[in-house]
Amino acid sequence: MARARYIPGYWECKAAALRAGALAFNISGAGPSLFALAEEDTVEGVVQAVAKIAMGYRPVVARVAVAGALRNIESKK
Repeated sequence: MARARYIPGYWECKAAALRAGALAFNISGAGPSLFALAEEDTVEGVVQAVAKIAMGYRPVVARVAVAGALRNIESKK
């Protein structure tokens, strides 16, 4: 991942997020925004794990509505 080298602590944040239960962790767009996907019961642990490393970042937690995505996938079959 070429952009990761331009984001201080990226690899450490990713490792911490995955250890805390994140399903995925990556760079959003051109960066430096980062995102993690996590089940609801692991969100707080993922946020805390990444916050310990990326102290300058402001976490934003949002829910993803999968119903529309699933409906779109089903309609293309």
